[in-house]
Amino acid sequence: MTFRILYFIGLSLLSVFITPLIFVPLAIFYAIRYFAIEILPLAFLIDVYFGAANSLPLYTIGAFLLIISLEVGKHFLMLK
Repeated sequence: MTFRILYFIGLSLLSVFITPLIFVPLAIFYAIRYFAIEILPLAFLIDVYFGAANSLPLYTIGAFLLIISLEVGKHFLMLK
């Protein structure tokens, strides 16, 4: 449990300071390993921070689709 909290805190910090090329694979790994519903508020905050309120919130939509697809895919891949 402690690893999950520390990983999410690190992921939150990386999402602001590092390019999405590094952040997105780490978020995918986090979503595969855990039921990552907490990625949604983080994606929303990234959208708000970078000013995506005037356009489509792509991080939020992407995180939602990532969670849905991985939860469906986990059963087919037998990861849980």
